[in-house]
Amino acid sequence: TSVRNEAGVPLLRAHHDALQRAVRNLIRNAVEAIRDREGITSGGGRIHAQVRTDGTEVVIEIGDDGGGIPVDRLQRIFEPDYTLKAGGTGLGLALVRQAVAAHEGTVTARNADGGAVFEVRLPLHAAQTPTVIEG
Repeated sequence: TSVRNEAGVPLLRAHHDALQRAVRNLIRNAVEAIRDREGITSGGGRIHAQVRTDGTEVVIEIGDDGGGIPVDRLQRIFEPDYTLKAGGTGLGLALVRQAVAAHEGTVTARNADGGAVFEVRLPLHAAQTPTVIEG
């Protein structure tokens, strides 16, 4: 696991619990993707997390080498009740999208380096008046 935090990333004034749950969910999904991938044993697999800014947004990127997301399903993974996991509820990524959208941000997913990469973008201006999310 590797975590990089770019120097100079400003603090966000946001709904801490909602964003923390969103990031935790993305990390949990990465761990599960690695664990479920055939051939990965204890100590195998990699997760990377990076926090950076481009001056107008804070960007949080979480990726893994868990095999990725089928290309034909990438567009649907943030929909409520849609899941790729046996026994999954299909709510985790929908709640990530809701939390990020409440802060006027975006979340996207793509495949790269044998796994999935999720990118959360939170505008710095929106962080001044975040929407409180229930739940």
